[in-house]
Amino acid sequence: MTKAELYHQISLLRNRLHIQHYPIESIRLCRTNGIWVGPMPMKTPGLRGMAFMGHNSSEQDIILLKESSSAKENNFNCAHELIHLTLHRNNPKKTFQCYESVRNTQNSFEEWQANEGAAELLVPYRFFIPRYVELCRKHRFDRESKVVDELADEFGVLPGVIAFRIDNLNYEIACYLAGTPCEQIPLLSATEQKKRQIEVLHKKHYCVHCAAVISPSQAFCHVCGKTMRHPSTAFNSPKYGAGYMKYSKIEMDENGRVIVCPRCGNEEPFPAGGHCVICNAPTENTCLGEYDDSYTPQRSGPCSESRKVHLPGNARYCPFCGAPTSFQEAQLLRPWQEELQEEMRRTNSRQLIQIADNQEEDFPFCYPSDDDDFPLSVS
Repeated sequence: MTKAELYHQISLLRNRLHIQHYPIESIRLCRTNGIWVGPMPMKTPGLRGMAFMGHNSSEQDIILLKESSSAKENNFNCAHELIHLTLHRNNPKKTFQCYESVRNTQNSFEEWQANEGAAELLVPYRFFIPRYVELCRKHRFDRESKVVDELADEFGVLPGVIAFRIDNLNYEIACYLAGTPCEQIPLLSATEQKKRQIEVLHKKHYCVHCAAVISPSQAFCHVCGKTMRHPSTAFNSPKYGAGYMKYSKIEMDENGRVIVCPRCGNEEPFPAGGHCVICNAPTENTCLGEYDDSYTPQRSGPCSESRKVHLPGNARYCPFCGAPTSFQEAQLLRPWQEELQEEMRRTNSRQLIQIADNQEEDFPFCYPSDDDDFPLSVS
């Protein structure tokens, strides 16, 4: 069973159980659908839950959960056992013992299905990925990340489950950040990605001032010009995550020259180091100076380091010396502040729309009351 096939099975289960709103309280969900769930003191190290399948239609399925675990822990543990009872009914084995980590006596593939399936049931990727990216952007400049804890509260799970989702959905998140809608993203497990030689990370280093994607070795941000290293200040460490901003850029060819003049649209071939013959706009993005020891830009032409590379089409400043670029001086690029503010307004608008939509919906799951013998609430 592939990851896509597993997620399809979870979607069928979600429809069968009439799940429409989140967060899910899996213990109530199981009890409402005829599965007996109860607490049990478990002294075996690492044992967190057990599931027993009824031998026939008249016998009730049973889930036992470690009574000392928290409500959020048992929310996931119960969902894990539910996946066993759903996907593995045709197995000769009718009893499942689940531990904090897979043991040699267990079927590792079945445990992967139960773990991944429970995560998808409680934290569906189509809801999770857009929300994760939205919160990363909201908290992009915060000193301490609040994203994982905030998502854990929203979905009623432990932060470890959210970290698990972020890691296992790395490829899918990268596709979403590249512009692919969630419903069109191919679902690939780590094994499938390895077979296809796919190596991608959705997290990137970005500037703490403008959120532009940068290399951690840069001395200056090429978008906002802020210094990353300065004799009088500590190193402004770039942040690492999904909160980065993709700034517009001028398309360049492999020789570092514009393909189309960004000012007048001229498409004639451009000579090296030249300007557009129609409007005189620069056709290469070059460094215009170099900072001296006092960090004052010197208008002496390209710095020594920038001569070795082609500056990117979105560089307003030289990443080596911090001096303005030819594109910046010619005003061929929008001010980075405008682009960032525009993106932040879009994010805020999406949040307001989401709040309005939520106000029109019913409250999340309201199950019939039960004789609860251990905490159920995950809110």
